[in-house]
Amino acid sequence: MTWTFTLRETVWHDEQPVTADDVEYTYHIILNDEVISARSADTVSTSHS
Repeated sequence: MTWTFTLRETVWHDEQPVTADDVEYTYHIILNDEVISARSADTVSTSHS
């Protein structure tokens, strides 16, 4: 499965651009069971058990 996203041009609070790498990093952190995240309950597992 492949997902395609289009990112709006925007910046962080320090005026650095938001990149696809930032989105990927955040996604992986949210899904990491070893990291406590308030957002993890909002995600849907894509694995097929």
